[in-house]
Formats: sequence, C-alpha cells, structure tokens
Amino acid sequence: LAALSDDAHAEYLAFDNRLRAESHPDDPPRTLEAHLARQRSIPTFLEIHHWEIRDTAIASNLIVGFASLQIAHQEENRHIASFDIDVLPERRHEGIASRLLHPLAVAASEKGRTLLMSHTHDRTPAGETFLRSIGAEPGLHSHTNQLVLPEIDPAFLKGYREEGEKRGNGDFELIRCQSPIPEELLVSAVELGNMVARDIPRGDLTMEQEQYTPEQIREMDRMGMASGATMLALIAKERSSGTFVGMTTMTWRSHTPYVAEQGITGVLPEYRGRGLARTLKAVMLEQLMESYPQVRFVRTDNADSNAAMLAINNALGFRPYRSEIHWQVPTERVLTYFAG
Repeated sequence: LAALSDDAHAEYLAFDNRLRAESHPDDPPRTLEAHLARQRSIPTFLEIHHWEIRDTAIASNLIVGFASLQIAHQEENRHIASFDIDVLPERRHEGIASRLLHPLAVAASEKGRTLLMSHTHDRTPAGETFLRSIGAEPGLHSHTNQLVLPEIDPAFLKGYREEGEKRGNGDFELIRCQSPIPEELLVSAVELGNMVARDIPRGDLTMEQEQYTPEQIREMDRMGMASGATMLALIAKERSSGTFVGMTTMTWRSHTPYVAEQGITGVLPEYRGRGLARTLKAVMLEQLMESYPQVRFVRTDNADSNAAMLAINNALGFRPYRSEIHWQVPTERVLTYFAG
C-alpha cells in the first residue's frame, strides 16, 4: 500500500472509515494525512499483505471487502500470522469474507505460519459468526474500558498520589518523557517494558509475549509521530539503586484529540503490593489533564482475567466501552475448510 498514489489511499481510507463508524461510533473519521503517514512508515520488521474485492458491476468499482495479513519478524511467535477481514455492512453474508480468507491462508502457509489469529468486537456480530464457521476458537476475552476524564475530581487523583507516598512510593523518582524516548532512557525503558509485559494475560492463546528491541521501538515511535501520535511515558526509578521498576504509557493522537489511549502499565514483581501501579496511573492522568485539556475520554484494553489491573481501573472510574474476543485457528484447518 505504501507505494500507491494519494488518490488510491483516499479510496482505501473511505472504506476504512465506513468500518470505523461501526466499531468506533463516537470518533471522527480518520484524516487522509494521518492515514498516509501511517501507511508510509510501517516498521521494517512487519510484513503486511493485502487483498481486496471490488464490485465491478458498479461504475465506481467499489471496494466491498478488504483483508490484511500481518507477519511480525521477531524472535517470538514465528508460527503466528495475524489477519483482519472487513466487509461493508450491506454486503455481508455474500461469501466475500470467505473469498478473502482463502488466499490469505495460502499466503500464511507459504510463509511457514501454522497458526492464524484475529479478533472481533461486539459491535459487528458477523465477525464472530464467521470465525466460528471456519473452526476458529476463542482464546482470550477482553474489553475496551473507558474513563470520562471531566468527571474526575483532581483532588481524587491527588489523594491517590499522596496515599502512595505514605506507602513508601517516595522511595521512587517518577521520570516523565514522551516519544521519541530520550536516548539515555531507551535501553532501560525497553528492557522494563519487556519484563512487565510478560505478565499480560494471554488466556488460551498459543503465543509468547513479544519482546521488542530498542531499534523496533524507535521504528514504532517514528510511525506514531508521523501520523500525529504522541506517546507519553512515566517511569518509576528506585532512588537507592537507580533501577527502573515500573512504568505506564499513554498515547494521544492529533486526529482524535479528545481521546487518549492508556497503554501498558506494569511493576516488577518484587516491587508490587505498594500501590505503585495505581500511583503511576493517577500521576499520568494528572499529567494528561494538564497537558491535553481537550481530552475527554481515556480508553484502555484489558483482558477480562486481569483482575489486578481491572481493580485499579474500576477504582479510577473506567467502565466497559466495547467487548472483544481474540481468536486462533490452525492454518491447516482453514485450508482444509476450503478443500472440503
């Protein structure tokens, strides 16, 4: 897609915005500027293939279905390929998704990927119906949870911060930074992120937690910044040892200025039980309210089984916004489905 003209991308964006209106009804359409910047700065470790189906009986040669296959060239999960299939709402149940899935599965098999993964959400029930029909199995149930930021009393967040200080969190220095992560912090911050990410629930999904290199994080930073995204990070450093022990991240995008996305939050196991994760999240929300007063909603994705993080989020005021299911299916099962 990166090599296509701006006019071609405008057509793909129009299709994508039709689907986003269904999945994110509260958000404005994506802009062409943000779309082009993102598509033309894909990290080099990601290999992405696309397929489309057009209705040639219509003068406009309308795109009615679109699919993508993503292969991450990392040390982990060399058996996995992730895919997405989108079909216009009025053209579903015509077999378009199946026509897109077949070449996608063939390509995954040729690349040596033996397991296909995808996800669905409750605003498009047809996605779940389709994946069940091809033999996919749910591996993880999750929710996008949303916080209405103007409803939070700043004194409430201040209370969280002060309570944390009483529990010994004054032993930690909180370091603020944003993308691009400063060079002197990069290696330690990536190492910490990889360690705390290992505890993210994966349910029954047959996968390992990805471990990123500093170079890969730099590439993702460049992609985000090119498309108008700013990643904010708050890192807890133990004063006595200088060790990075906890972190939280937040992303703000210029094309949806009233929404911020809460990213990873985690604390090393030996430093848990002191309210540090809650302190990090509260201070990050204070920073967000100060630096981005236009933000009304904060959204975050949580596995339904992540009781510890859900307890923190619920106490802060996050509420369910959308439910998701993460699916997996052996590539061979999909190929057999079509062979039959």
